[in-house]
Amino acid sequence: MNLSDILSTEVIAGIMVAGALLMGVRSMLMFSRTAAEMTPKLQ
Repeated sequence: MNLSDILSTEVIAGIMVAGALLMGVRSMLMFSRTAAEMTPKLQ
């Protein structure tokens, strides 16, 4: 196993983790925005 193989695997894993975190943050923002829009309708 070469050092370049390990580094490329870590880089790919890091990109996937960063993408998952961004998707999580984006979904939380979308959910909070939708909940804020629905609050006046519920009252």
